[in-house]
Amino acid sequence: TTMVMIIRKALRPPFEIISKDITIGVEFPLFKETLESLKGAKIKSKYLEKEELAKFIKVSYELADKAETEIERLANKQCARALHILSYSGLRIGELCALGESGDIDYEESKINIIKTLNVQHGIENYILDTPKNETSIREVDITKKVVSLIKEQILDVKKFKLMLGNNLYQNDGFLFINM
Repeated sequence: TTMVMIIRKALRPPFEIISKDITIGVEFPLFKETLESLKGAKIKSKYLEKEELAKFIKVSYELADKAETEIERLANKQCARALHILSYSGLRIGELCALGESGDIDYEESKINIIKTLNVQHGIENYILDTPKNETSIREVDITKKVVSLIKEQILDVKKFKLMLGNNLYQNDGFLFINM
């Protein structure tokens, strides 16, 4: 995937380093561990401990508060909220980015309805709203009151951002998280 992204970037202006996409039609082999190699291997944990996660989220909010401009502050707060919500909801990033300001969140029952994901394989400008990864990915996710509160804060900040930039520069399509 990374190689395809690099090749496609090299094709487009301003780079135009190469003239042909050499990845078209190429099927990259998937690496799969064998049972024998896994038997003796020590499994590495790939998660943050509770305290590490809390510190990570706290620092992300602190960095947002230190921003020099209001737009930077709003953008950094959005990132901090996204990290916070992803961490406490179990959503995938595409599912979070596909959430709308209304309709996807049940504030009364503290649930998020996951029926779509945002696919940006061809750049953020050419996004596609798609169905989730698989059938079991279509679900309702219980969320805490804190996550509900973060979502409401995000909606307010998106409105502030829109007021700051005006309707001429602001395009959102009703997403809860926006490309700043």
